[in-house]
Formats: sequence, structure tokens, C-alpha cells
Amino acid sequence: FVTLEGVGRIERDPELIKELWSPAWNVWFPKGQSDPDVCIIHMTATSGEFWDNGGFNGVKFMFSAAKALVSGEKPKHDAVLNAKVAL
Repeated sequence: FVTLEGVGRIERDPELIKELWSPAWNVWFPKGQSDPDVCIIHMTATSGEFWDNGGFNGVKFMFSAAKALVSGEKPKHDAVLNAKVAL
């Protein structure tokens, strides 16, 4: 899971939409590229944070969470599982 923080702007350039369009998006935009709800969001990210609890990391997190629950303390921070990043 990733979150990003920053400044975004909406663009409705039909040529750019055409260039980036994927037929799979017709599921969400049945009117196709000309759907008035279709837009491009340009974002300049300033910071982000990620969590990786998949695979072995998920097992590692569950063990850490169970240990914290039993001890009554918060789980120790693990930079492999979660970190904030300045961009």
C-alpha cells in the first residue's frame, strides 16, 4: 500500500487522453474517451509512505502484532514494512 502527498491538477486534453487510453477503461467509462468524467490528473508528489505486509512480511507483521497485543506495547517500527519518504 502506498500513499502520496502533493499538489495535483486536472487536465482534459483529448489528445493526451487518446494517447493514454486503454480499452479496459471502458468498464468505468462506458462512453469511451469522450466520457465527460475522463480526465488526466498530473501530480507533483512531495512525500509518500508505504506499507508492505505481503508474503513473508505479512507473517512477520502478524507475529509482531501478536507479540505487541500480548505485551500491551506497540509493535516496534520495521523500515522494511513501513517507511515515510520525502520526494
